Amino acid sequence: MPPAANIILIDAQPERRKKLADALSSARARLTPTESVEQAVEAAGHSPADLLLHACDNLAALPSIRRLKLSLPGCPLVVYTENFREITRLRTMEIGADEMVQVEVLGQEIEPFLPPVPAAPPAGGEAAMEDKPAVPAAPKGQMYLQLNAGEISNALQFLCMTSRHGQLVLTFSNETKGNVFLKRNAIVHADYMGEPGMVAIARMLGQGETEALFLEGIDPVEETIQQPLSQTLLEASVLADELGAAGRR
Repeated sequence: MPPAANIILIDAQPERRKKLADALSSARARLTPTESVEQAVEAAGHSPADLLLHACDNLAALPSIRRLKLSLPGCPLVVYTENFREITRLRTMEIGADEMVQVEVLGQEIEPFLPPVPAAPPAGGEAAMEDKPAVPAAPKGQMYLQLNAGEISNALQFLCMTSRHGQLVLTFSNETKGNVFLKRNAIVHADYMGEPGMVAIARMLGQGETEALFLEGIDPVEETIQQPLSQTLLEASVLADELGAAGRR
């Protein structure tokens, strides 16, 4: 049996702490519940953590989350909450969290962050290992975002601020799709419903709930926007208002 992963949990609510300790107990995990960053760092000094979990009930938890990441920078950090909002998720990831999830699905979401289970040695020794085909690497750099109305700008600012380079594929509630390409901490191209550039961004900003998938390292076939991110979002926001007003006339 593989060794249990060491998970350190930080939560100031004793009842939820105990509930999570019971829910996450398994042969794959050894959970250490704590109340503060200081207790978590002390626990990690006795037994290095494989994963950190931190509660986030509101934005007041952000300084604690940041301190935890600065104190134990090499360890994956998953934040959980009872009041999930995409903008809060982006804020926690901006300060170092690897993911933020609703507390009810925490047990299902932490598995990818745990150390991999060592593979059993193949029968036949080294010869059998040499004959075994290589396992393809998993696609890297993918990030899924679920955005409410008005949160596309926040997502684009977060991706640019963290120097992401790639394609953001947006799927809207009316089943249309749009694309935004990021490079050099700015938007370099966008397309939506056959329209490129600034008009495409403006029309996408006016959409409601959106599913977004970011694909790392993908370049556009052309670059139609060449200005700082802040200027792009400002112009697109003004244009979105103008297009919305024209549509109401």
